[in-house]
Amino acid sequence: MTTSEIRYGISKQPAGTCALIDEALDDLKKALGELDGWQICDDVGELQNKCYMGSWCAYRLFGTLEKIRTRASEIRDWGQEWKTLAKKHAPEDDESISVNQKQTT
Repeated sequence: MTTSEIRYGISKQPAGTCALIDEALDDLKKALGELDGWQICDDVGELQNKCYMGSWCAYRLFGTLEKIRTRASEIRDWGQEWKTLAKKHAPEDDESISVNQKQTT
C-alpha cells in the first residue's frame, strides 16, 4: 500500500512527543525525589548520594528535553512539507476559502 507521504515525496510523519514529555516528567519527579530532605540530612555520605542521584536525574532530563526539541522540529518540518504541497496544488484565487482561513496561511 502506498502512503500519501510516498505518493507526494513527503517525509514520514514523525512520532508524537507525548511519550517523551512523560519521560521528562518522570525524570523531574525522580530528581526532586532524590533531593528531597537534603536540608535536614546530617550524614555526609547520604547527602553526597542525594546530590549525585539528583544530578544524574537532571542529566537524563536534559537529554529527554533535547529529544523533545528534535521531535518538535521534525513535526514542524513535516507540517511545512504538507503546507507547501497544498499551496502548490491550491487554485490561485479560490473563493471557497474563507477570509479567516486565508489570514492564517
